[in-house]
Amino acid sequence: FNTGLIYDQMIKRPGVMFDLGKFSWIGKAADDTRAVLVSKKSGIKNFDEILASKTPVKFAASGIGSAAYIETRILQNALRLNLQIVPGFDGNEGEMSMLRNEVVAQVGTATSVEQFVKNGNGYFALAISESNALPGVPRAMTYAKDDRAKKLIALVSTLSEIGRLTAGPPGIPAPTLAVLRDAYNKTMQDPAFLAEAKKLVLPIDAAPGDKVEAMIKQALAQPPETIALLKAAAEN
Repeated sequence: FNTGLIYDQMIKRPGVMFDLGKFSWIGKAADDTRAVLVSKKSGIKNFDEILASKTPVKFAASGIGSAAYIETRILQNALRLNLQIVPGFDGNEGEMSMLRNEVVAQVGTATSVEQFVKNGNGYFALAISESNALPGVPRAMTYAKDDRAKKLIALVSTLSEIGRLTAGPPGIPAPTLAVLRDAYNKTMQDPAFLAEAKKLVLPIDAAPGDKVEAMIKQALAQPPETIALLKAAAEN
């Protein structure tokens, strides 16, 4: 589930013909800590160098409207970074572009690029989420200089807590939804499942469907000033 849809609904992007608040939320498997991944081939040693760069720093991103693209725009807007966002990278294409030294960095979920870091090809320069998943990595909130920036960074952090989602369409009968949620919760606690997830280096931090539903509605219920900031940050 692409959490970029939550941003799209908030800013009323053309083509959004649904209401996520009405979806049948089944559960959440994990958080999705957002971070800035920097290629070691770039020669950039830390996030301060990106912040101070006089020339545009090339950031890979997936398609326009995706969570990664919008969050790169949010970071650029909030911290006034001199970036050139290059969209259209799917899967691990962004990392491959880093290895070719075509782009410098990208915003993504820490778990999805962790192996790239472990292989010595890059490092986490900034944690956008306010979680403890990346100890020792500077947090974006420490660079936020005003209330506007803090609100934008806080929004990304909130959505990172929602993470890996499972949902059904609106209108699933309550008894059926209860069965689906119960099965999902039992799976998230199953020792064999957890052992397999650990083997695959997939951290599990589950939440039940009713809690996810509340989190989605809370995320969508942003004040007008935050929506205006988000719209400005997400402009193409």
